[in-house]
Amino acid sequence: MTETTTELRPYSVSSIDRYLRCPRQWALRYRGDPEDQQPRKEAPEHLRKGTALHAGMETAFRLAMEATSPPTPGVKMDVYREQAVEALRASWIEQGLPRTFGTLDDAIGVLTRALEALPVLPPEAILGVEIEMREDTPAGHPFVLYIDVAFRTGDTLRIWDWKNSRKLKTPAALAADVQTNTYAHFLLAKHPWATRVLIGNYSLPLRNKVELVSEPSWREAATSRVDAVIGWIEADEVFAPRVSDACGECYFKPECPAWNPNSPYGEIRSF
Repeated sequence: MTETTTELRPYSVSSIDRYLRCPRQWALRYRGDPEDQQPRKEAPEHLRKGTALHAGMETAFRLAMEATSPPTPGVKMDVYREQAVEALRASWIEQGLPRTFGTLDDAIGVLTRALEALPVLPPEAILGVEIEMREDTPAGHPFVLYIDVAFRTGDTLRIWDWKNSRKLKTPAALAADVQTNTYAHFLLAKHPWATRVLIGNYSLPLRNKVELVSEPSWREAATSRVDAVIGWIEADEVFAPRVSDACGECYFKPECPAWNPNSPYGEIRSF
């Protein structure tokens, strides 16, 4: 019987969150030898819609970042509507989302209205779009993070996370949010000019945001939490299933012994 191998790639906020939801789902997704690793199943529809909207926002902000001249005062991001909608359509089709009447149109409407509400930023103000960073956590664990958009206002570094939800986090929830505060920790280290960092969730359907100054204690708590959970993962030898309401949308129900008693993956260490 072969022992489980180490992680195939760096940890991330999403992989850590997956472990907290269900250790068995995490193991089926991330552990094992490359030839045995479980393939990624089709994501739930609402997540794929979010990915398509992200593609549209990424295209618009990347075009703004690559512009060769300053924007005209008062101009909104919908100047890039055509290219953003095309990116959304392409992502929508690639992910096999339904193209029934109204479904795709609704998503285009959400994207268009969001772009109409946001001013075009000067190219030099946009620090990055869909930023991928590979760093080590304070405890030395390899970690990868993906930031939707980061920009500067004077000496303030601002990080926004696009959300396809009509419910914004409360300020208290954002202050305790591991994802955005971890992003702030790593990105602030890359931009020593910044005297403070703002973290924000921007709801595309609501065209509104919640944004707070990330305090040093919040960033320390977030990275400490990341390292603590990674420690639990690396000490886990069982990866027991955790049955919850989220099981209904799990990619791995056929492989999970909590749903399928005949699953060949009941013994996770046999990978």
